[in-house]
Order: sequence, then structure tokens, then C-alpha cells
Amino acid sequence: MVPRKEKIVKEREEEFRPSDWLTDVIPRKFQYVPQMGDDVMYFKQGHKLYLLAVKKHNVYKFDIRKNQPWHLNQNLREQEHMKIVGIKYEVRPPRLCCLKMAYVDPETGKPTKNSLTFKYHDMPDVIDFIVLKQSYDTAMRRKWKAGDRFRSIIDDAWWFGTIVCQSPYEAIYPDSMFQCFIVIWDTGETDKLSPWDMEPVDHNHLLAHNESSVPVQPEELESLVYTPRVGEWPSCGRDAECDRIAHGMESIIQHCITEQFLTLVDLNVFPIYGIIIEYLIDLNTIKSRLENRFYRRVSALQFDIRYIEHNAKAFNEPGTSIVKSARIVTEALLRFTSDTDCTDPMPILNQLCHREKVGGVSSGSETEDTSSNNRLMHSDDDQPGTSTWRKSASPVNKTPDSWKSKCLNLLESVFQCEDSSPFRFPVDPDELPGYFDIIEHPMDLSTMKKRLLRDQYSNPNSLFKDFRLIISNSRTFNTNKDSRIYAMTLRLSALIEEKMKDIISGWNSAVKQKKSSPRLSQSNYSSKTERSV
Repeated sequence: MVPRKEKIVKEREEEFRPSDWLTDVIPRKFQYVPQMGDDVMYFKQGHKLYLLAVKKHNVYKFDIRKNQPWHLNQNLREQEHMKIVGIKYEVRPPRLCCLKMAYVDPETGKPTKNSLTFKYHDMPDVIDFIVLKQSYDTAMRRKWKAGDRFRSIIDDAWWFGTIVCQSPYEAIYPDSMFQCFIVIWDTGETDKLSPWDMEPVDHNHLLAHNESSVPVQPEELESLVYTPRVGEWPSCGRDAECDRIAHGMESIIQHCITEQFLTLVDLNVFPIYGIIIEYLIDLNTIKSRLENRFYRRVSALQFDIRYIEHNAKAFNEPGTSIVKSARIVTEALLRFTSDTDCTDPMPILNQLCHREKVGGVSSGSETEDTSSNNRLMHSDDDQPGTSTWRKSASPVNKTPDSWKSKCLNLLESVFQCEDSSPFRFPVDPDELPGYFDIIEHPMDLSTMKKRLLRDQYSNPNSLFKDFRLIISNSRTFNTNKDSRIYAMTLRLSALIEEKMKDIISGWNSAVKQKKSSPRLSQSNYSSKTERSV
């Protein structure tokens, strides 16, 4: 039986896993996955249904009575033509997509300066309230009417039905096309659908399969996805350009500098990465999306590429080699994607590596400059980029007491880390008068250092216990997961956890070695340790 505490931790970790709709590499008609530059139709009725579902299931906290688009813009229509001009992500959980959408001028077809912002995520049984304008226009040209047969994709299968009549979803919005058709499925069930939910029936296909549903064929799915517009890809076309970039990426991912950005971080090994990083992306995912024609335009591809560097900088200390490597890989890919005549990106990558003097070494090597030598983790052997978290070999402790000098060096490095600033000294009750009403056992890094120098820790486990107390206190007092100090707490914990495990592992090995070697005396160990400290 799984212990209750362990079960709660596992459930908590699962909450922070990104949804499939944000990590998919296959283009689909539904659910809508936003990309920069998308021309879309926004439906106010659908947005309200989404918020009601969020509130009903208590998915995350918000005030449905204020600060919604229809509150901020009294002239917001039931359906609006808009353009995606900003995308951010937020870890609540669930993982939310934060969109900024500009209103499109109906006369010029260009985005205006006016915009609206909101958050959403894919929810089961909640209809999309953002639809690609291209899909909307195609559906409207079909002029659906009562009696028409249709087919619709549900769970990768075609389901068939007949339109009964057209009736607005809400009488107060008679012109809205959202859920405006009452239909009857061949199974006998009635439903409401929007025009873009339906596709014309292939009668030959239907006659060949006398069933309620039939599988969607790959070629059928391809015919339903987005068709690029002029200017969204170079003149050679999307297929040729995607092939060029994907082929070039095959060369880039063979270079050792890309090692930590090849695949998504294994959240089973390192769940905290999924808590800190809002949008998980990696080079192989980008390559697969190119091969499957997932991106609707070049700018959407470049958006993903930029997140390689963004994530490395968000998780790792400034100046570390993994951050330098991420910057080089990102810049090389952006230059390569922008130069449509380039077929070999390696000269670009090698030039950037030479400029940064990291060419020919892995992104896990120690390639720090002088300014970064005082950082917490100046070796990136155990730092995740967007790849699996690689553990470095445990340091060998020559004596059981040598952990003290290693811990002292670690604490001194931690003091140089920006994320440690709230935890360096005891909390001032004048600055946080309610702190000691909540926190029963305060702890800080300077107190830990004093205890270490006074030989008040019997082993590294006892020191590590105090460090974890700092983290636990911070998470107890700082409950706002969107706050800067909460993010600093998580990052600091992630950075030190594995280093301490290595020190403890080395200490355990040294203790076992001492027990098996009676010729060595404890006094020899102590004297050596005192000199080193």
C-alpha cells in the first residue's frame, strides 16, 4: 500500500504535468492550439461556457463577475474576428494559455491597437470558443440547411448525422453561429453543433461502412488542417521549407552542444522542472512538428525555438554553460530558419560556438568564465535543460568528515545565488510581523553556516534537514504560487537537492570505507577536517 504522504506528493506532481494538447506534434482540427499570428473567430458564448465549467469543477480561482472581456468591453459582440498577437503560459495547475488577441479591422483585415486578454486551457466536454478564421469561412461557404447529411470527427472517428433545423444557441444572440444547428446523430441522439463542427459526407465512404462511425484516415485529416496563406511561408511553400529546416536540424542535433535540449525533461525523474517551466519544448518535438506540418507559419516555429533559451534561463543560474549553450542553439536555429537559401546550418553553429569558446565540448562541461565561478552551480553536469536530468558522479570523500568542507563551500556558493537572497538571514519580525505566528521553527542560511562552523552538525543529513526546513517554511508562508519568492524557493531547492545527495552519498561511502579499514583513526580524520575548514 502506498503511504498517504507519498500518494499526495505523486498526485501533486501529476497536476503539474503538461496536457497533451500543449505537447502534441500532430496538427488537428480540434482542440484549438494557439499559434502566433493566428486569424481566429472568438465566440463570447463559448467563453462563458468554458468559465462556467471551470467554476463548476473548481479547476482554478477567478471572479466570473468582473474582469472578463465582456466586462472590459461593453461593445464586445457575440463573435469577433481577432488575431493572436501574444501567447504566454501559466502553471496553476492546470497549465493555462494566456492569450492576447487584437481586434481585426473589418475593412482592412489588419489588427487594430485594441485587444483583449484572457486565460484558458483544453477541458473535456467543453466546446472550443476560438476557431481558426479559415475553418469558419470554409464552413460558412457551405451554407448548411435543414435535412443536410454531415459527418463530424469525435475521438479520431467519423460520426454521421442529419441537420434538423437552425436555431440560435441563445435567443439574445440571433446572429451568432456558435452551436446554431440542432442535429440528430445516426445513433438517435440529438445535439447542437456549429457549422465548423461538420464536414460534407463522402457518400461512397459511407456506403462502404454501414456503421455508426468509421476511423478517420490520415489523408482525410490532412485535408482538414490549415492551409497556409501567402506570406506565412517563403515562396517555395510550406512543404519545401519544413523539409529544409527539418533536414538542417538533423545535423544540429548531432552536435554535442544540443545534448540537453534534445528531448523533454523526464518529469518522473525531476518533477520540479514541470512546476517552474510553463511551456515545455525540445528540439525533437520541434523537428517532429516540422515533419508533420504542425506549424501554420514560420513565426510559430520561431516562437518554439526561442523557448529553448527562455526555459534554460528560467531554470538555471545566469552564466552557466547550459544557458550559454541554449543561447547559441537558439540563435543558430533562428538564423538558419531566416535564411531560406541556407541548406547547412553547421557553419552558423560552429561560428557561434567559436565566438563563445564552447565549440567541441558538451553542454554539460565546465566552460565557465571568471564571473560565473562564484555562482551556485558552475558545473552543469546535473542541470536539466530540456532533456533528461543527468546525474553527475558522486564526489569521493577521502574521510568521513570531509563533507563539512564540501557543505561549507556549497553554502558559500549559495550565498552568491540570486535566488537565495530571501533566505540568507533570519526574518525580521518588524518587516514580517505575522511570520512567527505561522512559522514555528524558523531557519536561514547564515544560521546554518554558523552551526556548521561550530561543529553542531553530526553529519550532512542533519545539515540537509535544516536546509529543507528553510524551503518548507517558505512554501508554508508564501502560498501564492505566482509570486516571485515562490519561484525562487522552488529553483533554490532544485539546485541544492542533488548536490546535497551527492555529498551524503560520498559521506556514506567514506564511512563504510573507514569501517573496513581499521588502521585509520578518527583523530586523523578530525585533524584533516579542521585544517580544511
